[in-house]
Amino acid sequence: MKYIYLLAYALCPFLLCAQTLDGAFSCQGKEVLTGGTSISVTSITGQSFEGTEAGASLAYGFIERVSTENEYTDVLALTLSREEASLAVGEEIELTAIFSPEVVDNPAVSWFSSDPKVATIKDGTVSAKSRGTVVVTVVSAYGVYADECNITVTQSESEPIPVTGVVLEPEEVMLEIGRTLELEATVLPQDADDKRVEWSSSDERVATVLDGVVTAMGVGTATISVTTVDGGYEAACMVTVDDDPTSIENVSEGNSVFFVDGSLHLDLQKPQTVYILDVSGKVCDVIQCQSGQSTVSMQKYSVGIYFVRMDNQVVKVVKR
Repeated sequence: MKYIYLLAYALCPFLLCAQTLDGAFSCQGKEVLTGGTSISVTSITGQSFEGTEAGASLAYGFIERVSTENEYTDVLALTLSREEASLAVGEEIELTAIFSPEVVDNPAVSWFSSDPKVATIKDGTVSAKSRGTVVVTVVSAYGVYADECNITVTQSESEPIPVTGVVLEPEEVMLEIGRTLELEATVLPQDADDKRVEWSSSDERVATVLDGVVTAMGVGTATISVTTVDGGYEAACMVTVDDDPTSIENVSEGNSVFFVDGSLHLDLQKPQTVYILDVSGKVCDVIQCQSGQSTVSMQKYSVGIYFVRMDNQVVKVVKR
């Protein structure tokens, strides 16, 4: 897309013209006085030139003395060799400023980037710095003609994709002594380059872990943690280890549990939290029950063996 910028000239024989980094073109100047008084120019208010505060002497930008009585008039248009381009981080591309006609009296141009953090521009060479979008602008010597190129910077194929997190499943589990369970750690994002993780147990007397496989060692609770090598992101699973949950002596406090017509029926002596677990030890449901009779639908559960834990009691039920 081509822009034509018109300069407002004061009624004086000489002006100095400059372009501010935000794309607004303007000029300031002072009439040359008898005796050779020099012309002074300051940066335009708004976005200052690079490294220069508004109101201070100009330190960057194309500056040229312009005579309104002797202005170059042979330039008809200024265009860039490309309207848009896509680069990966670290890549470069050359843009060419094309005048119409091809040969003009003053071919000088200035280059500007709307976001140097994404891409820089120097003498027509665009250097991609980080992911994002940026507009590169070329401006003719007097700011009368300009054109722009839209640049998209993408992730470099050689640049590693960092880890952003990790998820551990299940987050809570109950095991019998001697039983094992493999935990599943998912490193995010899925296309992360370094998916290595490290495992640890808060109490190896209760449970140990090796490459995600947890072994129940003794009665108690332990936290199994997984930590990513890249970034140190962490997730945890709470492991509770009990004595043999199917032994008859553990069902001796007057509670009654039985399975009929696809539902679990409980007759409890006091209010308590009831856990339903599958054979792997994964917690399938947590139910807050009052004393007396309660019914829990098991329609959503597949056929198999389940354990119902009530305080220190564990009952095995079979859904057929």
